[in-house]
Amino acid sequence: MRTLALAVTVSAVISVGCRDQQPVQPTAGAGPAYLISDGAHNGNAHVFFLPPLAPDPGALFHAGAFNATLSPVVEVCILTGDPSSGAPVDCMTSGGTPVLVFGPAPMALDLANEQYTGNWDTKSPTLLDPTKFYRILVRGAPKGTALGFLDVDPVDRGMKNLRTGDVVQFQDGRTLPIKLRIEDGAFGSTNPDHVEHVVGNVATTVTTNTGFAGASFPDNWLPQGALDAGINQVVLIIERIPVGPGTNDQTCLQSGLTEREGCYRFRTDPDLHDFGPFSQLVTAGVCVESPNLIGNPNAPPFELHRRVEVEGVPAGPTIDLAEVAAPFLTCANFGPTPPSIGTINSGSVLDLASAGWHALVRGIERLVTPEALHAFDLGAGGSTDGFSRIGWARHVTMTKVGGTDGNSAIAGTTLTPDPAVCLTLTHHGVSSPLGNEPVT
Repeated sequence: MRTLALAVTVSAVISVGCRDQQPVQPTAGAGPAYLISDGAHNGNAHVFFLPPLAPDPGALFHAGAFNATLSPVVEVCILTGDPSSGAPVDCMTSGGTPVLVFGPAPMALDLANEQYTGNWDTKSPTLLDPTKFYRILVRGAPKGTALGFLDVDPVDRGMKNLRTGDVVQFQDGRTLPIKLRIEDGAFGSTNPDHVEHVVGNVATTVTTNTGFAGASFPDNWLPQGALDAGINQVVLIIERIPVGPGTNDQTCLQSGLTEREGCYRFRTDPDLHDFGPFSQLVTAGVCVESPNLIGNPNAPPFELHRRVEVEGVPAGPTIDLAEVAAPFLTCANFGPTPPSIGTINSGSVLDLASAGWHALVRGIERLVTPEALHAFDLGAGGSTDGFSRIGWARHVTMTKVGGTDGNSAIAGTTLTPDPAVCLTLTHHGVSSPLGNEPVT
């Protein structure tokens, strides 16, 4: 009886300069296709396969970036062909679902070595077929995005790295150790104010690293459709969206409503939109700024709204969220997006100074005007059954007063009656008149 092991098929391409976030497809005859995808091989720059499966990539690590708040899963599928043939290969599927021979299985956290570890029992539940090729994939959660993958080939005697020629024996003649480093940013966050954190189907509270935004989950919040699909956890990603001059977004929701910062994108991996609304409402919390509130205890209230994104652009209806407390936020140092250097010209330096002054006054405001802040729902949360862009807005509608529209008068004379409009503020489903507001 011969002993089967696995040969790791590793591309000889060395990554230099900027790394793409997708596996590189080589040109015909240039070498293996889709052999390994990680931060050392033109894949996700924040994910690294570790020895014995791959050469030590330690020189490419980002210091202090290891993310210990995840619970990744590993799975193994059968490939459609030989990855070393140069032709594109992928997991075999049945009914649109990858054919797995192992997993998805949870990986264990090894905090001391800043890595996640797992063991593939190559004899259970499915025996290796020496005529097949296999792909090891790691995801943040079942059905989630593949963070990295590595193609392997059953061979005699041990695990052979086809680039180095090294052979590593199976543990106990059947077990393949899988080790991986996942860093902050692996799920696509780019703003410094963010979080990437695993959330199961149990009560959990998560905030960004600043404490300016977060979410509180009750037990049994996952959609039933997600549970039926085998999704028992997700990775929560929250990151701030800069808005205003010098950014890609003039406002958060682009709703036509009066808006205030902050603005955050809430999402999950895997995306839960295809599985319906959350089974239980989740509290989303976002800090808010309001410099025009100072000294105005009767300021009209704002409330959290959400709006879905299509390819990064807000689309569809703007949905207001029922007000709930969000004591998990830390808003003491929150302020609006600072202007970019490119927008600071001779005419806007005073605007920058003004922004700094408002930030100072807002800090005082939180100490001495609690009634006004309560009217503005400062730091409050909103109940939501789904995630998207979430920000602060005031829902106001304007209607013309009958008899004051369409009138005419001779130039230089007074128009009678004066044009007039009625402003109506809607806050949590209750409408009330709004006065003393400029209309342009």
